[in-house]
Amino acid sequence: MLLASAAAATAVPPPAPIELQAEQRTVWPLAGHGQFWIDPTGQLDIDAVARHGDALDWRPVATEVRYTLDGKVLWFRFSTHQTITTERWFIELMDSGIDRAVLYQRGDDGRWLAQEAGDARPVPQWPAPGRVPTFALATKTELPVNYWLRVEHARVPFSAPIRIIDGTPMAISRDQEQFLLGGYFGLLAMVLMLSVALSIVWRERLMIAYALYVTVVGITQLAQLGIGAQYVWPYWDSWNRISTFVGPSLSAVVGLLFIRLLTEPARSSIWLDRAVLAAAFVTAALVIADIVVPVGTTYQLIGDVLVVVLALAVLCMVLAWRRSNDWHLRLAILGFVPLLVLALFPLARTLALISSGPLTRYGLAIGAALEMPILLYAIATGTASRRESRVRAAASATTDPLTGLANLRVLTLRLDSTLTRAEKQGSGFALLVVHVANWQDIAATHGLQAAERALVLTASRLRRIVGDVDLAARLSEADFAVLLEAPCTRNDAIARARRIVDEGSRDSALLAKGDTLELHVSVAMLPRKPLNAQAVLRWILGAARAAKGSPLDQRVRVLG
Repeated sequence: MLLASAAAATAVPPPAPIELQAEQRTVWPLAGHGQFWIDPTGQLDIDAVARHGDALDWRPVATEVRYTLDGKVLWFRFSTHQTITTERWFIELMDSGIDRAVLYQRGDDGRWLAQEAGDARPVPQWPAPGRVPTFALATKTELPVNYWLRVEHARVPFSAPIRIIDGTPMAISRDQEQFLLGGYFGLLAMVLMLSVALSIVWRERLMIAYALYVTVVGITQLAQLGIGAQYVWPYWDSWNRISTFVGPSLSAVVGLLFIRLLTEPARSSIWLDRAVLAAAFVTAALVIADIVVPVGTTYQLIGDVLVVVLALAVLCMVLAWRRSNDWHLRLAILGFVPLLVLALFPLARTLALISSGPLTRYGLAIGAALEMPILLYAIATGTASRRESRVRAAASATTDPLTGLANLRVLTLRLDSTLTRAEKQGSGFALLVVHVANWQDIAATHGLQAAERALVLTASRLRRIVGDVDLAARLSEADFAVLLEAPCTRNDAIARARRIVDEGSRDSALLAKGDTLELHVSVAMLPRKPLNAQAVLRWILGAARAAKGSPLDQRVRVLG
């Protein structure tokens, strides 16, 4: 049947040779200078193709053409002529993830010389190792050299642009490319290390999920951009053949589950939450089926399901945006927008709607580069804010919410243990009660906020005075306590009380101009009977408020 169709085909002469002269032109696209033919059986070898020659249905190569193969083999033929020996020319298939490509030419002895590249062969064994299949063309020849390029590609239509390029601009292009990709993967690695570090420190479920998401996206980009096959896993033949197809699908599954954790769709609709889980499960099952039986139909079905996955992700984010005013969540949703928009291009290529191009090859990478830092900042700050709220809620049981000092409960427990220890050791300690005498005057003159600032300022100055083993606490509205736990003499306690009074008399920007803190300090030397913290506090507060004791000056009193 093949021979009959070949005989019936109209003979098409081969295109004119491409004159490879770098002085005139350094890049030649194969479109317009070569021909293609699709072998429907995939069985013909180079001998058969060359023998049938013009009898096959060769057609001109055009730009932006998609070749649907599905078990078929795509052949190109072209010829070149080079007369300058100082130049080296190459032919590039400008897309990674091509299953197999072989370039044939006849040697001087009439035998076929073959160069092979693609996922079926480790990159270090390619004729010109790199991200994309590249072949070296013959150097100076008297006559034009004929080439045949055989391409095998499963699952999606082949649409990679093919170009012939001089070695010098190709080297420059590759250096620039490696520089940009190095920066991109450096950014990805930095985001991954930060997310992993925060996951270990915080042990927050959302941060752990984000670290997993970044890892999967990174592996996917390594596969799609050809960097993985070039540097990371060059000899993993089986993984090379499937990574460019499996990676994006698994990224979509992990991304959808991460968006589910971020947006909590069950709060809007339990059916939406179940649809998200079902879509993730179906996509994962289809990926496994495609690995076991790699056919184009299964992969096209995966593309259809990915449209549903994308729609569900958008719906979850829209509902979360409408439901919540949390700016951390909204910033994270905005971070996803570039990736979701640019993901449409490779998805459209998977669905055979568009040809391969810059946005199909680099769209996801650009989207991820824009998304990752925004997402990391939003999730990290949101997590830190929630942790701070939990810490404050936990601390509210032991600290005063206005001043941040210990509360009465903590002071009571600490005083009990200090009394017990002092009785056993026969040592003494002191308890100072500090009263802000002009608190009500400040409130009456300048308002309640000014009075609260005075209390915060008092707490701040007490912190400066207490030692590492001492404790400052708030007792009541305008009363504070300082527990001097270390063995303390009467003179030490009085000296500390006078320091507190002096600190209060200093000016501060927190107070109105001309105002100072009027602090009165009552000093009680302990232990004394009864040895009970609550009884001691009732006695010392009562005595301090009654202003009894022996006055050393107007503001420092030692209670008897």
